[in-house]
Amino acid sequence: MNKLVMRAGILITGAMLLLAGCSSAINVASNSAIGKGSGKGEVVTHSVESFEAAQFSKVNIQTEAMNIVITQNDQDEASVELLTDELIKDQITFDASIQGEVLEVNVSERGKSMKDNSGERTLLITLPTNEELALNVSNAFGSIKLEDLVLDEATLELNAGNIYTNKVIGHIDATVNAGELEILKAKSEHGILAHVDAGNIKVEYDGAPQQASYDLRAEVGTVKLTVDDVDYSLNKKNEIQGKLGSNGAVVQARVNVGNISVTVK
Repeated sequence: MNKLVMRAGILITGAMLLLAGCSSAINVASNSAIGKGSGKGEVVTHSVESFEAAQFSKVNIQTEAMNIVITQNDQDEASVELLTDELIKDQITFDASIQGEVLEVNVSERGKSMKDNSGERTLLITLPTNEELALNVSNAFGSIKLEDLVLDEATLELNAGNIYTNKVIGHIDATVNAGELEILKAKSEHGILAHVDAGNIKVEYDGAPQQASYDLRAEVGTVKLTVDDVDYSLNKKNEIQGKLGSNGAVVQARVNVGNISVTVK
C-alpha cells in the first residue's frame, strides 16, 4: 500500500469532517474499514511472538491501518499477537524481532487501498513492567489504546482516528492529525505533550494535582482547565497558561481546530 497516499487521503478527509462538525464520522469510517464486523471472513490469529524482558529496553511499533491495544503484565516477557480477518491475511505482512535492545514490530499491507483490504485487524501487545521502558507507536489509521502501563515514556503518533490512554504512569507525548486524544486517570507527576490538528484533547487527572505547569492553546476552539488553586499568567477562552505549586510537570496541549479540556476525576 502506498503509505503516503493513504495518509494524505485520510488526513484531508478527516480534517474536512471535523471542520464540518462531524468528528464521529472518523470513528464510523474506522469501524467500517478495520473494526469488528468490517470484513466477511472469520477473525484469526495471523501471527504471535513472545520475547524475554531482558532482551529489550525500547519498543517501536509501526503500522498502517490498525487497532492497537497495549497492556502490561507481571511476567518477564512481552507478547505480540496480530488478529486479522482471514480473507485479508495474505495481504498483511507482520514482523516482530529484537534489533539491538529494541523490540521492533512492523505491520504493512500490500493492497492498493483500504477498499481492497477492508476487514478487522487488531494488534495486541502485552509488555512487562519496566519503569525505564520507552515506547514508540506510529499508526496511520485506526486507534491506539494504552491501559494500565508503567514506563518511562510513551510517544504516540496517529494520522486519523483516536488515541486513548488509561492509567498510564510515565511521560506521554501524543499527536493526532485528525481525531480524538483522551488521556484518562493521568498522574500529575509526569509530563504530557499533546497535539491534535483537527479534533479534541481531553486530559483527566486521577486525583487533584499538587503541582503542575499548564500551557494550553486552541487556534480555533476553546480551552477549559478545571483544577483548583492555579496561578494564571494567561486565562483566555482559547489559551491558558499557569502554574500550580512549583517545579511541577508540564502539561502542554495544542489544537488547531477543536477543544482542550483538563479536569480532575
